[in-house]
Amino acid sequence: GMDELMDDVRFHVLMPFHSPDAYLRMGIRPPRGALLAGPSGTGKTVLARAIASACNATFIVVNAPDIVSKVVGETEAKIRALFARAHAHAPCILFIDQLDGLAPIRQFTAAGRAQDRSLSALLVELDGVDTALSPVLVLGATTDHTRLDPAILRPGRMDRIIHLRVPSRDGRRDI
Repeated sequence: GMDELMDDVRFHVLMPFHSPDAYLRMGIRPPRGALLAGPSGTGKTVLARAIASACNATFIVVNAPDIVSKVVGETEAKIRALFARAHAHAPCILFIDQLDGLAPIRQFTAAGRAQDRSLSALLVELDGVDTALSPVLVLGATTDHTRLDPAILRPGRMDRIIHLRVPSRDGRRDI
């Protein structure tokens, strides 16, 4: 019931993962990640698992709230360790669920400083992912992509937003 969605996934996620050299031949850097956005219960995690299976890749799942810590510097250390683990197990799909908990829109207040450091650490790690050298793809999931900091959605990071919707009536019948 989600043929259009699957075409998006094949073109924007599976193809860059399986053949990054095709992008390099065209002078384009392969995408480092994609964002799965949609209401709860639409199958974002199931889709991420299916992508990892189709890529024959290690699947690492982490919930963003589990990474966030009140101890200064601990969140950044957890982010670095997570990406190091993904690179060590390449080919790998790193799935960060509830990404808006880790990369919310920056607040310019004194209390927002810790969030800024953790977002900066995440952006640095995303920029360090080179899918041509180490096949690691980062998938994020959120219910509302408008709550994410725009820096995470810039080209070269979460290159594509894949919107998941509740299947249509015909789609539900097919399922």
